[in-house]
Amino acid sequence: MEKLKPILDKAKSMLNKIKNAFFSAGKSVLHKIKKIDVQKIKSVVPKIKSIVRRIKSVIKKGLDLVLKHKRYAASGVLFVAFILLLIFATGKDPYMPHPSATGDAMRFEKNKYENVNALINKYYEAYANGDRELLSQYAEPISENEVAYIALFSSYIEKITVKNVYTQQGVTEGSYLVSVEMSIKFNGVDTEAPGLEFFYVETGRENKLYINNLYSQFNMQVNEYKKNDAVLAAIYAYNDLAELKEVQSAVETQYAEAINNDAALKEMITVTISREISAWMAKIDILVNQEPPEGNLALKEDAEDTNDSDGTVDEEQEEEIPKQEILDVDVTEKVVTVDKVNMRETADKNSNLITTVPSGTELEVIAIDSWGGWTYVQYGDMKGYIRNDLLKTIETQHSVAGLPAYPSVGQSVIIAQDQNAYVTMDDGDTVIANLKMGATVTVEMSYANGWSKVSWDEGLMVGYVPTSVLKLD
Repeated sequence: MEKLKPILDKAKSMLNKIKNAFFSAGKSVLHKIKKIDVQKIKSVVPKIKSIVRRIKSVIKKGLDLVLKHKRYAASGVLFVAFILLLIFATGKDPYMPHPSATGDAMRFEKNKYENVNALINKYYEAYANGDRELLSQYAEPISENEVAYIALFSSYIEKITVKNVYTQQGVTEGSYLVSVEMSIKFNGVDTEAPGLEFFYVETGRENKLYINNLYSQFNMQVNEYKKNDAVLAAIYAYNDLAELKEVQSAVETQYAEAINNDAALKEMITVTISREISAWMAKIDILVNQEPPEGNLALKEDAEDTNDSDGTVDEEQEEEIPKQEILDVDVTEKVVTVDKVNMRETADKNSNLITTVPSGTELEVIAIDSWGGWTYVQYGDMKGYIRNDLLKTIETQHSVAGLPAYPSVGQSVIIAQDQNAYVTMDDGDTVIANLKMGATVTVEMSYANGWSKVSWDEGLMVGYVPTSVLKLD
């Protein structure tokens, strides 16, 4: 015991020193806090505000991208596929690039990787031929609905020509954010349609590249399969690159010139293909945001069982849908411009300008365009298209929104059964989309003739549905 005493005394002395050091450090920190220059803190505030403004600007640009290009993506035209919004996952850290994705790896490069170019060329060759078996060797997952979509769209294609492939390092090592400048030659049309399409390419099994089709134009539009938030964030940041915007602007100009100079090309894109896909959309059945199937191309990962339930679904008692009195009236819908706006010949920002309409002008609605992003209106003796985000639906003689048994303007409601949304208040007219039972829409206005104007996809899509299919609280 006597031998241990010096050791214990030394240990006690060391503990006292540590305790004193902590107290000393604590006093030093408190002293420094008291001496903080408040003016310096205030000087940082403008910088913080600047960052916030920048974030808001980036989000707005994302919305503008959707507004500009959603119609083309929906109609099957590979004009632009940058239709993503930046997704902020609550409680998650923001996207941070792969450690290797710095310096040269983050450069926007043109025709840099032969293997990426080869993959894209093979994919487009299989796509133009509608060859499902070949496509599955280059991209996954490809759902049954997308297979049907490709079969329909490719039936109009003679060939797809790749011009340039632009790349940047993706989220993980061996992955790439890819933009493909290409052109589509349609059957019986002389002029090729310029296009710019996005792909997310990864390194999979046996060190081979493949296209992660979760980020395909089709899946981004209909949202069949869940996507990775980090990849979406990386894609959005990529879309904000100045170099990419220059390429996109050039392709947009080429596309506008092509369809304006060749009536056959314009007819093929805006009428023939648009109608075919509209009819097809009305028939398809899509289960939204489901788990993607395990494929054969990607690296196999250890899957975690995150299903806490026993796999059973509780049956809900059917709720009675309120019945509305339907009057035999002709409704003339009115909208008002929320700003000074351009009226164009077609639902396309690059089409010919008819006139400029002052802010606050009341207009008569003729129809919504086939993809829900523009409205065809009457302005005096002129008729033309104006973007939906620049218009606001207003009450008219037969508006009944907010009355008993009717939804209110701006109310979010559930679709009680599978229902087509139409371009006019007529179930025999063109279908914009097939809204599935359980989908949430926002009411723009309800009318006494039994129809309601609703919007979805963050207000970017608009159409008409029978009021009777809206489940009210």
